Amino acid sequence: MSKDFTIDEIRELLGELGSRLRAKGITPTIRLVGGAAIAFTGNERRVTQDIDASYTPPADVERVVELMAQERNLPSGWLNSSATAFIPAGAKWVSINLGEGLEAYIASPETLLAMKLSSARDRDMPDLSFLLESWVFKTWMRLRK
Repeated sequence: MSKDFTIDEIRELLGELGSRLRAKGITPTIRLVGGAAIAFTGNERRVTQDIDASYTPPADVERVVELMAQERNLPSGWLNSSATAFIPAGAKWVSINLGEGLEAYIASPETLLAMKLSSARDRDMPDLSFLLESWVFKTWMRLRK
């Protein structure tokens, strides 16, 4: 089953994940990369087929993710850590608010750019274009001050 997640759905799902874990006395940390992180950098129309992230505690998060998949008819692995191996050393993170009791971060635009450049996949070209345009504009604005 394939599904495209919007930024609103990502917020809702991760908020629910945090609430469920918090009810068990667990405060998870989630670090988003890939399409989900790009949606939070300003490309809010960006959709993604899965939510790539590193997270702790992994076993607890994965149990709740699988339960949510069954209950909500979501694809298995809708939240997964497959991209964790591609997070560069020295990655920078930006804190985002996805609900109480959930420590959430997105990879910085520079980190996302490095990850997308290293993957060199054709399907990453729109993301690369967005990240480069955004980064160049922000850099130019900083230099003007």
